[in-house]
Parts: sequence; structure tokens; C-alpha cells
Amino acid sequence: MCKTNRFTTTRCLPALLMLAALFAFSSSQAFAQTTCSAGGSAQPIPQSGTGCGASAAENGETVDIVIRVTNTSVQNAAGNPAVTAVLKGTVGGTITGLTFTANGADGCVIHAVGVASCTGGVGSYTVTMTAGGVALPAVGSVDIATIRGTVTTAPPASCTSRSLTAATSANAITTTDANCDPQASGDASGSSSYFVVQCDAPTDCPAGAECTTPTCTANTCGTGNVADGTTCGSGADTSCDNPDTCLAGVCAPNNEPVGTQCAAAGTSPTCDPADVCNASGTCVPNVAPDGTACGDPADTVCDNPDSCLAGACVPNNEPTTTVCRVGDPATCDPAENCVAGGTCAPDVDPGACASDVCRTPGFWGNHPEIVTSLLGGGALSICGETLNNANSGNAQSAIEAICITGSGRQHLARDLASMALNCKLTGGAANVNCVGTGFEALFAECNAVCLANSAAVGSCQARVDCTNNGGVPSANGAFCGTGTCSDNGAACSVSNKTLCAVPGTAVCNAAPNCHNLSLPAPFEPPGKANPDNCKAARKNSTSIFD
Repeated sequence: MCKTNRFTTTRCLPALLMLAALFAFSSSQAFAQTTCSAGGSAQPIPQSGTGCGASAAENGETVDIVIRVTNTSVQNAAGNPAVTAVLKGTVGGTITGLTFTANGADGCVIHAVGVASCTGGVGSYTVTMTAGGVALPAVGSVDIATIRGTVTTAPPASCTSRSLTAATSANAITTTDANCDPQASGDASGSSSYFVVQCDAPTDCPAGAECTTPTCTANTCGTGNVADGTTCGSGADTSCDNPDTCLAGVCAPNNEPVGTQCAAAGTSPTCDPADVCNASGTCVPNVAPDGTACGDPADTVCDNPDSCLAGACVPNNEPTTTVCRVGDPATCDPAENCVAGGTCAPDVDPGACASDVCRTPGFWGNHPEIVTSLLGGGALSICGETLNNANSGNAQSAIEAICITGSGRQHLARDLASMALNCKLTGGAANVNCVGTGFEALFAECNAVCLANSAAVGSCQARVDCTNNGGVPSANGAFCGTGTCSDNGAACSVSNKTLCAVPGTAVCNAAPNCHNLSLPAPFEPPGKANPDNCKAARKNSTSIFD
């Protein structure tokens, strides 16, 4: 030790200087600064699609990507010792061909402590840290989050890689080591890729057209043909169209040959022959042209040959106004017209002819002289009684028969006696029973009815009375017409054709009126009426037809 006195101060100075220098060196060591460098790498690591073949991603599939951050921060000193750091801000990048698919509430599939959320869109993503960030160790990596993307861009024909990138926001990595003064900040980035293919199995490929099947060859989709005969298209199975089937990859119709019968002929094969199939597999009606001859070939005045109309064989009859039988005035035969069935109306019995003359019981009762003259040619046989004179009070008197006032059989006998006298006017005094006159059939019928006194007495009386008045009686005597129907010969008048077959089209042919004809010689003019004998007959008790 150096003591200071006036004798030793100079001797101790070198020692003091050495101490001062040592102190200065120790202080510089205690207050020296150590700088650091911050940084790292950010790597997107796909969990699928890591290669071609079965591991490749396909359209519509999802790809999970781990975002891994490696801290490379160090001291700027000998050996560059690694230091800890913290990751704040964001890590984001591109995900080519993928669309970010959120998972969970924060959007991440999984994440480390210090990650707030995962977001993204088409071809991009962003991982956002919390305010405290994610701690990064001095050595090693941290998988800060796993995000998910869906392949939305159709892959090309062959296996193709698509890029993935990751980058932190500016100065997102900050050192946290106590030896760093000041703390340093830096960035991190990196990239990788994943692989996509169209397919690795036929089921990955879209369905093709009908009659084809999807194929997958060398990770490329294609199509192949299904077996010929496979059912396709329309399943209709009709007489002309069988179910469609595949042929060389095309759905083809399977129709019956053109002309194949598909429906039986109709009731008239000539007009409606069997239907046949056409080229499109449809059963086509086969109808003969209208007018084609068919059915009955008869060609008469009322019936032309049948012909086809709309597939049916129809009669081709003449209208009911067509005259089919010309009348004969000489025999008092009227013309007949065609009827609805294509036949000619029956030839009508003319009844009273133009030469037939008739008068009513009133005429004969007032002209006994003419009655007497006619009876000179032969007696009358009426209802089984013989009438041979015109006297009153005589049981064989024609006047007594004609002037009778009774009904029923007596009334019919009165009209028959008048008709028998009309027949003598027409056929001559020698005429018996109206033979050869237009009254012959009716007289014979009703004279027999009168004799038998049958139920037809009333009908006969009306018919004979109508004829004596120049009319045409109906079959039951209920109607007295002026002519005959053109279609069935029934009694009619211009205003009443109800008994005709077709009243709307029938023509009422006027019949000759025998009452309008003059008396034959020598009885025209008939002379003055003489009712004396008739009056006497009405008053006496002579009875003929009881």
C-alpha cells in the first residue's frame, strides 16, 4: 500500500494510474449493447393433393392447408444465437384454384393460441392474430392455423400442380429475447403447391349422354358406350313402338317395320281396312277415300251402289222425291216414289179409277128410278140379303136398305148397298159384287164383315162411306184422305201426311175423285130428286138387317 506523505506521493502515482485504467475497462464491459435480426419463413403445407394419382385433389373436394411459421431470429453476435419472438398482424396468401371454406365460428379448422380468425375468398385467405400474437420459440416451428379450401376451378385433362403462398404482414415478427437491445422486427414468407386431377375413378367423372358411361383414364375423364340393347329413352310398348334401346352409344327407336298391322279392320273392311304402322312408330288409321265402292252394288231406280264415307260403308239411295214407278192414268194407277230404304214404294191399289163413278146414299135414296133401272140388270147381295127393287115397305127393297136410319151393321149395309149401285154405274147394270171395278176389294171384304157382323163393322162402315164420297180411306177408317203417300201408299191429304213413312219428305199424290165424275148414259142428268119412297121407308116398320 502506498501511503501518502510528502515523501512518498511521487512513489505511489504509478499504482494509482493502473487502478484508474482497470476501472474504466470494467465500466465499458457493463454497458455494451447487443443487436438482433428478426425474421422467419411462412410455409403453406397441403394435407391432401400431395401428388398425382389417388392422392391428388379433384374438382369439388376440399384441401386442408397447414400454415406453418418458422422463427429464424438471432443475436448479431458471435455464433448468432437464436432468440424467441412473437408473431402479430396477419399471415395471408393465395390458394390457386381453391375457394376458402370457413370452418367453425372463427373460420379455422384448427389454430394455435394467439390466432383470432381465419377468413378468405376465391383464391385467397388471411389468418389474423390477436393483440398478444403467437409466441415463436427460438428454435422450431409453430403451426399457427389450418385452413380449408374447396377445389372450384375445374382441373385440366392431366395432373397439374397449383401454387400456394404464405406471407406475414410487414414486421409481423418481433423478437422477445432480453439480450436484444433494441428488439428487432421482420417478415416471413414461403410457398408450396398441391396437385389436382380430373379423376382417379370413373365415379369422379360427370355422367355422359344416355347410352354412355363415364371412364377415367390417366386421371382424365372420358366416356364409353353401354352394351347394345340396354333400355333407354321411351319405354312405350305399343303395337308399333317397342321400348327404345342403345346402339353404338346412341339411344335408338325400336319401331315395328312400316306397314305392320296395328289395328284390325273395321266393320266395313273396304272402307276401313286394317291400320298400319308408319316410320315414326305410330299406328295410322287406314281409311279408304270417300266414294270408294263398297257393300251392296245394286243399282236401281232408288238404290245406287253403296260407297265409303269417312271410313263407313253407307247406302247411296235416291231422295224420296224421286219417282220410281210411273203412274198409269188408264188404270187409275198413281205414280210411286222411292222410300227411305232405297226401294220403290208398293204399287198402290188405285181404288176408284177415273172411270169409276160413285154417289152417296143420299143420292140413291132420292133417285129410285135410277135404282130400279140398275136393278134390272141383276139383284144386289148385301150382308146376306137380296135386294131386287126400289119400293118402300118391301123386305128386298134397296131403298129400304139405303134409307135405313140404324147404326152399326145396318149403317154398314146402307153404305154397301150404295157402293153396289156405284159398281153398276161403273161396270154396267149387270155388274155383280163390284167385279172389275176399283171398289171390288173393299166391297168384298166389308160385305163379308157385315154378314158375319164382326168387330170390324165400324171400320168397314167408315172406309166404305169415305170411298162413296170420293175419298181415300186409311186402313182403319179413322181418316179419309184425298190421295196416297208417295213412300208407302197410305191415305193422306195436302195438309195431313202423318200416315206417310217419312211425313217430312213424302208427297201426297192426289187420287181421282169418283164423286166428281158425271153419271154414265142414260142417267146424266139424273133428273129431279124423288124422296117419296125414301121418306116412306123411314116411316114404315120394314126391317131387313136386324
